[in-house]
Amino acid sequence: MNSKTETVQNKDFDFLVPRLTKEGLEKNQIIEMIDEYRRFLLLRLVHPDELPMYSVPVDKVWHAHILFTHEYRSFCEEVFGHYLDHRPYTKSEFHERRGEYESTTLALYREVFGETEPALWHIT
Repeated sequence: MNSKTETVQNKDFDFLVPRLTKEGLEKNQIIEMIDEYRRFLLLRLVHPDELPMYSVPVDKVWHAHILFTHEYRSFCEEVFGHYLDHRPYTKSEFHERRGEYESTTLALYREVFGETEPALWHIT
């Protein structure tokens, strides 16, 4: 395990909980979402190119993190060496790139973590 991986795994994202609670989410849901956001960040370390993000719950955590601009910018610089851009997809792009999402993001998830991704990663 390298220092960047340790930084992601040990990052305290509790400051995001109040923001996500405002969206009507339960604490146990938020904890799972944050854990999976952390896994997404770990996947980005393994695969530094863009990975399609279609998990609505994980994306909500990413949005919340970005809103804390100073914190997010500092975290990205420390872990990735640059600001990790977020690129939203239109509904048509979402559907066009579904196969790519399944063959890249979800396949990488299974390879890196040695398990099938939880349901919150699936497009509904």
